[in-house]
Amino acid sequence: MTAGGIFLVSGTPATAEHLAAMLPAGMFSQVHTACTAAEARRRVGESGCSLVLINAPLPDDNGLVLARDLAARHPVGLLLLVKGELFETLAGPAQQAGIGVIPKPVTRPVLWVALRLTAAAAARLQTYAQQTDSLRRKVEDLRLINRAKVLLIQHLAMTEPEAHRCLEKQAMDQCRTRRSVAEEIIRTYTESAS
Repeated sequence: MTAGGIFLVSGTPATAEHLAAMLPAGMFSQVHTACTAAEARRRVGESGCSLVLINAPLPDDNGLVLARDLAARHPVGLLLLVKGELFETLAGPAQQAGIGVIPKPVTRPVLWVALRLTAAAAARLQTYAQQTDSLRRKVEDLRLINRAKVLLIQHLAMTEPEAHRCLEKQAMDQCRTRRSVAEEIIRTYTESAS
């Protein structure tokens, strides 16, 4: 099973290489690395990775702050490696933010299981993000369509069903989406009002 790309964030290139060597062979199509939280914040979104593994602490962050920021901005699976003595303190807050936590030192089998579980959660998160984007787009379409119908009602003295039918008919006759017809109607009547 390939889980897409993984982004490794670790304080030094040597530890990032060590973590990369521990990854299951063939599980990830790409491995990206960063040595600071600032670099990770800049690059995670453009990397296309579905999973982020943070080896805390980082030179500019404790790791949890970065993980929370990434969780809020990107639909990725997050796994945080922390010192054993900090595990109990950080596990609760991390879990509430949807971030997996593993105490260090970590063994290869434990890392592999955690990565697979996190990859599964990331896949579900990606699905939910796509559904949310689709719903957001539909709501935006409806908002534009309703605005266009209001303009038709105001400027052409149509009833709501007539405005709806006019918009539907134009879309069908011109082989266009209702959204594009609505945008054209909005442009026509807002430009003429100017």
